[in-house]
Amino acid sequence: MKTLKKTPKKTATKSPKTPKKTATKTAKKTAKRTAAKNPYIRRIDSDAHHVHGWQVQIKRQGVALYKMFSDRPNGGKGAALKAAVKYRDLVLPR
Repeated sequence: MKTLKKTPKKTATKSPKTPKKTATKTAKKTAKRTAAKNPYIRRIDSDAHHVHGWQVQIKRQGVALYKMFSDRPNGGKGAALKAAVKYRDLVLPR
């Protein structure tokens, strides 16, 4: 009579869980920091629509003002943000 050999069970190996930094998480953190420093200004990054820049959005007494400051024409993210801040400060009385 033949005896059957038992093969060892294969256990699934768990990979160590490491948090992945995705572009959306990084963008959300940046947006939160920017919103705290620059009220009425938000970052818009849409690869689907090829839109990258800062938008100033102010609503006062029923009048809404929207203005977009794109990265490329303004010379980059930083320069576009500076232009947006300058516009916001010009429009909003402080």
